[in-house]
Amino acid sequence: MHAKPTALAALAALLLAAVLGPARPAAAETLSTRVPFSFTGPSCSGGEPITIEGTLHVVRRDEADAAGGTHRGFSYNIHGQGTDASGVKYVLVARQSSADNAGAGGATWTNTIADVLIRQGESHPGDGQTHVTLHLTENANGEVTANFENGRGVCL
Repeated sequence: MHAKPTALAALAALLLAAVLGPARPAAAETLSTRVPFSFTGPSCSGGEPITIEGTLHVVRRDEADAAGGTHRGFSYNIHGQGTDASGVKYVLVARQSSADNAGAGGATWTNTIADVLIRQGESHPGDGQTHVTLHLTENANGEVTANFENGRGVCL
């Protein structure tokens, strides 16, 4: 008795599935790059603008899971140094991270930003700090169930 070709194909597919096991998540894709930057912005001392130069490091990750959900992450780190027109030196350290997770049950997104500007020297008027957190949650119907912003920025 000979099996029909479609039955053999179905049997082969079942055997292959048994050997390979359940579906595995897709491989994560990651991007990492460093970029030099230069910009001029305000100082916390209320005086002269500051020109800062440094490096921006960006990392991005995208991944899908076996259930069809998506997971994305993004972050940047900034390290820079600069001066104002009077020659006062500053250091800038900044970081942002973002996470986005979505699936059949809904989605969440959180973004956090933290920056520190430090005036160099004996006295420190002109230092600045910023911290911001943003968050959003949606249920499976796309309805927003949580949404908040929390932030502060101070000049010291």
